[in-house]
Amino acid sequence: IRCFTDSGNPAYTFVGGVRLDVNDAEVSHSGDYPVVKKDAVPGEVLAITGKGPLVQTGDGLLILTEFIMEGEKAKSLTTLLGGGIPVILG
Repeated sequence: IRCFTDSGNPAYTFVGGVRLDVNDAEVSHSGDYPVVKKDAVPGEVLAITGKGPLVQTGDGLLILTEFIMEGEKAKSLTTLLGGGIPVILG
């Protein structure tokens, strides 16, 4: 994730029209989550998990565990839920 550089150009994605700057993430291991969408493109948010947004990458899935929402100082998953993204509990 390029956010760990001092370039001022953090990694980011959009969820429900809200920009998320990514501070930390973890790789989702094969089988951790069911296939949510077969034709997802890299960077696409597939679901909201108990840990954070689940994002398609070029090689698998990533869970955004620390992020800052545009206009906010801390993450708020309840705000993201209004974006029509599926929720995976657990």
